[in-house]
Amino acid sequence: MKQQFSSTKGKGFLAAVTASPLEEQRFWDWLNGRTISTSAIIDRRSLLEAAIKQWRNNQDTAFEDKQTLLDYIHELEGLGIVKAYTNSVEEYQFQVWLSASG
Repeated sequence: MKQQFSSTKGKGFLAAVTASPLEEQRFWDWLNGRTISTSAIIDRRSLLEAAIKQWRNNQDTAFEDKQTLLDYIHELEGLGIVKAYTNSVEEYQFQVWLSASG
């Protein structure tokens, strides 16, 4: 099932049948055997906006948050947010910063 939902077609289907990116994330967590409370759900858009501010201020962010954001910016919504806040050179530099593990 994970493989099917990881395909382009599967991702599109999942996006179509879930009410929001947060609901989609909750489904993935459930599929992977993770249980989370609704208060622990991450608003990825807010997290991304905060990370861009941290990057601009030469601050670091948690490795787990970076991993979440790397996945998010490969989605149209996340990529659109990055493009809205950065130019093409900054976009690349931000992605390098996100990819750095420490």
